[in-house]
Amino acid sequence: MIHKPKRLKANRNHPLLYEPIFITPDDTRMDVMTDKGPLLPDYLEDGYQVFKQAIQDHKRVLVLRFDLQLPLGLTLPGDAETNKVIRRFLSSFQSKIDSHLKRNNVKHKCPVRHIIAREIGTDSQRPHFHVMLLLNGNAFHNMGSREYEGENNFWRIAEAWASALRISPTEAAKRVQCTKKKIGCTFYRLEPSNEYAQFSEAFYRMSYFCKAHTKVYGQRHRGLLTSKK
Repeated sequence: MIHKPKRLKANRNHPLLYEPIFITPDDTRMDVMTDKGPLLPDYLEDGYQVFKQAIQDHKRVLVLRFDLQLPLGLTLPGDAETNKVIRRFLSSFQSKIDSHLKRNNVKHKCPVRHIIAREIGTDSQRPHFHVMLLLNGNAFHNMGSREYEGENNFWRIAEAWASALRISPTEAAKRVQCTKKKIGCTFYRLEPSNEYAQFSEAFYRMSYFCKAHTKVYGQRHRGLLTSKK
């Protein structure tokens, strides 16, 4: 029989989940991705609360899913491998969202909520970030494409990453990695009209962020960053 530790060896405060079902604090059963190894239930709960808060505030929610990578061969800020770069990214993206709403006289408020996993590549030993951004689905409807030359959420993300890394938007766009689709990125629309049919899939994809493997502990960099309100 394979031994399955009940707690994370690197941080005994973290229990481990091996089963493909997570029971939320409100007793909802959610499918989760455990084929890459055990998950951290504390992280799953934090992510679940971000989803629930966004739905409570907006009813309709747009979830954007993408990865952010650091470029090679370019001069980057000294803190590029810390979580400070993600905080700059989030601040820049929120500013771009606020400017768009004001410029177009959109009345909906749109606080940008986030679920972000910081992981270390096994080969590169450099950090990369798995990202979900949750927006007001009444104000924004999709991700948009990198092929589009106008303003859209893809280019807001690329420009915010460029601002955080102090590189050009063109270079930054190459480091915005999409999932499932080559053009644009995965997005989910959580809608009351269809009883939030895509919520379970979005949460399942988010559960990948919560795997114990590839997280680094003891370096004062939290492995999962989530909105607190």
